Amino acid sequence: MSAISGSLPSLFTNLTHRRQISDLGAQMERAAQEVSTGEKADLYRALGHKSAEAIELQALLQRTEGFVTGNKALAGRLGYEADVLKSARGVAEEVLALSVPNRDQPTETVRSLKSAADAALSRLVPMLNQSFAGATLFAGAATDTAPLRELDAADPATGQTPRDTLAALIDGPLRTQADVDAALQAIDGFFNDTGAGPGYRGTLYLGARAEDGGTGARIDETTRLASGFSADAPAARDILKGLVMIAGADPAAIEDPEAYAGWMDAAVGALSRGSTALLAAETRLGSQQATLDETIETQETRSDLLKQQIGTLRNVDPFEAATRLTDLQTRLQASYQVSAMLSRMSFLSYMD
Repeated sequence: MSAISGSLPSLFTNLTHRRQISDLGAQMERAAQEVSTGEKADLYRALGHKSAEAIELQALLQRTEGFVTGNKALAGRLGYEADVLKSARGVAEEVLALSVPNRDQPTETVRSLKSAADAALSRLVPMLNQSFAGATLFAGAATDTAPLRELDAADPATGQTPRDTLAALIDGPLRTQADVDAALQAIDGFFNDTGAGPGYRGTLYLGARAEDGGTGARIDETTRLASGFSADAPAARDILKGLVMIAGADPAAIEDPEAYAGWMDAAVGALSRGSTALLAAETRLGSQQATLDETIETQETRSDLLKQQIGTLRNVDPFEAATRLTDLQTRLQASYQVSAMLSRMSFLSYMD
């Protein structure tokens, strides 16, 4: 009985030694992980009361990087939008430059006005219907809808094309000032959506209403960038109105001087207002691009600083980790040697 009792310390020593080996193995595994990754294996245990700070910094980094990703995509969209608006204004100004000398009375270039306006309309409508990353640019919040119906595309509800509807507004040759006044009233009613018949919205414009807001975006925690240009805006309406007037009633065919001057004055005025307003929209867009670029730069700097702060908390000293791993390997090797020695001892060794 005394022999068995005397063996218990040796048994306990063996079991304790096995637990120490298991613990050393786990420590060495964590140390090896830290050496290979450069980061603390059990971050929150290692940080203790600083764990909340690490969680908060990581969340802030994720939000910041999310803004950077979204803002870079938005910057691409705004850049493309700016290029399209510049091209659209160029199309309008080509016709405007040809029309201004013919405003009060026809010159030798008057016969080319109608064909120039027709060509401009054919270019402008597809231009304003362009998309970026699968979203239309100028339909306001209706980014899945082309803002303008093609001039020769029939309305499923009426069977009428925009070209048919617009031609009906002029209703025949403009022989007198009274004819011009009647046509101008119809044209104004259409493009202002105040007429008794079909209007700009629904006939030509298919997007969301400009006053309903557009695709504005939040670019940081407190700043929201307003939505961009809409083909429902007065600038687009005026440019299209001026082009429709010149293309729909050939100025070269208006023989009455008063009627000619009245029609051309209204058409050139609409083109001029639209072009000026479009330039103002481009200027606002340029200001938004500058704001966005500054915001992205600030956010990227903040992201770098956050990564440094997080790294200070997460990362381990490579030299310290390597030294600790070597020490653990040495201790574990020694423990294995002792364990091997104990395992070779017979049962009688415990019977001292």
